[in-house]
Amino acid sequence: MRSTLVILVLCFCRIWSSSLDDERIIDGAISSDGQFPYAVAFYYFLEDGRHFCGGSLLDDKSVLTAAHCLEGGTQFVIHLGINKLGEAEDSGLVINSTSYVIHPDYNGTVLNNDIGILYLETTISFSDKIQPVELPTEALGPNEDVFALGWGSVTDEQLLPSNDLSHVSLTTISNAVCRRTYGDFIQNNMVCLVGIGNQGICDGDSGSPLIQIAFDGRNIQVGVASFFGGLGCETEHPSGYTRTFEYVEWIRNVIAPESTPEPEPTLAPGSASIITSLVSSVMLLLLVVLYL
Repeated sequence: MRSTLVILVLCFCRIWSSSLDDERIIDGAISSDGQFPYAVAFYYFLEDGRHFCGGSLLDDKSVLTAAHCLEGGTQFVIHLGINKLGEAEDSGLVINSTSYVIHPDYNGTVLNNDIGILYLETTISFSDKIQPVELPTEALGPNEDVFALGWGSVTDEQLLPSNDLSHVSLTTISNAVCRRTYGDFIQNNMVCLVGIGNQGICDGDSGSPLIQIAFDGRNIQVGVASFFGGLGCETEHPSGYTRTFEYVEWIRNVIAPESTPEPEPTLAPGSASIITSLVSSVMLLLLVVLYL
């Protein structure tokens, strides 16, 4: 229980504190232009000021991110189609938003069901640098290779994100192994990852996608960045994500609610027999006319 309490404190400190000495993603590579066209960066505003998170483009009007990046937000400034913050005005899009949906079972105290969807104010057009991400069709197992994305943050009183979108290769571990570090805090809808040394996520990476590359090159989002170790990002503690596969049906219902089909025309009781009688009468009348 003690390890769980430590993690919860530090999970939220990644939004408000500024204790890092390096850019994040830790020990990652700067992404090339258009390498991850679904990557989204956004600022959001709370009563205490401006904060930063990442996300991924689901379609032409919605972004997938962590619930704790949305909770209490009053305004969102969303950057799409860029790998370097500050260049959106020239090569990408900047869109505002005030509308979002948080998973109904989200528990911010233990970061359970830490997933939500941010709506764009205007429908966008896709390009070579702006494309939606794919959702998974099967569960993610242990010992699988994935990529963590994020802008991370640099040490600054305002916790500014680093300018460049970075990525790092990580490996999934089983939840049983992850519980050795974090205890019962780890739920079945979470997944933990480790890299070489202290590779992983930290401040400013919240809400960013975890990507698995399919054999045919398709980019599939298998997780949403949620938490890291309570002793800081520079430790070798696993990075924690919300498993996307567990929420695919919910995501699709939120971004494209199933419309109720129009009911088939029905006859009132007794109307069928009346119609049959009328048809019979008409047929009889026609026969009489022909006979005459």
